[in-house]
Amino acid sequence: MIRDWLRFLGLSLGDRTPDENTIRHFRNRLTETGTLRRVMKAFNWQLQKKGYIPISGQMGRRSP
Repeated sequence: MIRDWLRFLGLSLGDRTPDENTIRHFRNRLTETGTLRRVMKAFNWQLQKKGYIPISGQMGRRSP
C-alpha cells in the first residue's frame, strides 16, 4: 500500500520526504488560513461535475 501512495505522489522509496512535523505544520497552516476548506470545496465540486457524490467519508456515483 505504501508503494501505491509513493507512486501516486511521484516518489520512490529512496526519495527524501518531509517528516511528520513538517506535514502537520503544513496542514495546520492550511486549516488556519481557510485554504484547506477552499481546496476541499473545489475538489468536491470537481467530483460532482464528474457525477460523483461525496458524502462524509463515502463516495457514490450517480446513475446515468
